[in-house]
Parts: sequence; structure tokens; C-alpha cells
Amino acid sequence: MLHRPVSGLAGIVVLLCCAAAAEAQEFRVYTQLIDARHAAPGGEHRHLRGRSTSLFHAGRVYDWIDAAGNQITIFEPAHQRFVIIEESTRQSAILSFEDIDRRIYQAAARAREYVDRERQNPSEGARVEFFEFQLDPKFKESFDESERVLTLRSKWLTYELKCAAHESPEVIKGYLDYADWLARLNFVIQPQALFPGPRLALDEALRRRGLLPVEVTLRSANEKGLQLRAKHRFDWKLDNTDRDMIRDADALMLSRTIKQVSLEKLLPPVAGKRPQERK
Repeated sequence: MLHRPVSGLAGIVVLLCCAAAAEAQEFRVYTQLIDARHAAPGGEHRHLRGRSTSLFHAGRVYDWIDAAGNQITIFEPAHQRFVIIEESTRQSAILSFEDIDRRIYQAAARAREYVDRERQNPSEGARVEFFEFQLDPKFKESFDESERVLTLRSKWLTYELKCAAHESPEVIKGYLDYADWLARLNFVIQPQALFPGPRLALDEALRRRGLLPVEVTLRSANEKGLQLRAKHRFDWKLDNTDRDMIRDADALMLSRTIKQVSLEKLLPPVAGKRPQERK
């Protein structure tokens, strides 16, 4: 099911409650993304695919991706939007939750058309099934309570997570809500990304158990498919450097020298289209 932003008085109440809970959240998440095919102990740094720093503060999440240079992504749930700033070009784009939902809905509609059109085509059989799974993911879930290892298995993808508990349900909710929306955003801006459904299913499994992910390994049944490991380090206090980064990001959002442009102009699509859009 696709998320739809709440509206009316009920929506305002929900947003205010979420914002109040988020105000109490102040922590840092440092993430390393590693190629799991070659992630031998002690040698993971040689197969690093990316790093990011996410700062949770005052109801927002500020995200810096090392590979993106001067790009900052700011998650504002109270305003139901992301703000993406490219400091080097002095440009920014605003992407509302409603716009993200609309783009995912349209992509899902095209995927369903592709599935219906190619269902009887033997050469497209595996791809059709994989799209059906992404649109309606079903996992077999298991949990090793003593080791806090959560596993979600399917024919197509397997997630294995090392987890940690936290005393604050608000922190868990805040992080997983952000992870949900980040999965949706990544789908919109990365043509080769999976539909967000599998990641949303993973986050929901964590919510039910009240856990945070410390290490997430994603393996595709296809040997040439995704084989990734994300390591998350949670630090429960922000330091002076973090606060300086936040102040700089806030100043950029308010700066008159930053020109607001469309998402497509700020982040031109990378080469290629999704398979269901090629015909």
C-alpha cells in the first residue's frame, strides 16, 4: 500500500504529535555501505561503496552523503517534504511527500502494465515475477532473540539484520519513519533502485519488535544482483561539529543565493530507465 499524507484536522494533530516527539530526538547515525560480495573481515574498507552522516535534531534529519560532495538532504516531516541542496551549484529542490507518492504510484502503474503485457512471455518470466514481488513483497520472517538477528527471506531477496534495542519508542519510530521516506526518495531519484516495498516491509518488522538496525545485509538470489551490507553506528549526543553542520545547512535553506529548481534540473537522471519503461 502506498502512503498517503494525512489531511484536515486529524492530519494536523498527527503532525503536531510527530513533531513534538521528534523534538526530543537528537542523535547521529553514521552509515557505511559495503559490497557484501567481498566484505571479508578486516578488508571491508577496500570495498566501501559509500558513507553518510545523518543528524537528527529539532524534528528534522540532515543527511550528508560523502560521494555526493556538497549535497545535503534535509527531511522535514512537519512540512511533509525533503529539501535537497547542492551547495556547489547554489541550487536546491523541494520534493513533497505528496509528489514522492505520486511518482511512486505512476511508476507502480507502469510496472503493472508491464507485468500484464509480458506475463505470457517466457523470456520475461523472471523479471515479471520480480516486479510482482517488489510491488507486493512477501517475506518469511524469523528472529533469533538471543543474538537479536532478524531475517526476512523470499525467493528474490534476503535481509539479515543485527539489531539493537532502545529505551525510547520515539527514537525508534523517528528513525524508522525516516528510513521509510528515504527508501521512497531513493526510488524516485535512482532509476535502478528497487521499489520501496521490500524496505518498508523490513522497517515494519523492526517496528513490531521495537528494534533499531545496526547492520543490514541485503542479498539477491541473482548472483549479479544486489549484495550489500549497511553498517549503522548510532551516537546519542551531537557534538559541536554536528551543530555547526546543522547551522550551516539551515543558513543555506534560508539563503537568497540558493536558487530553487526542479528535481530533474538539480539531479539529472542517471543513465537508463526502469525495465518496464523501455518498451
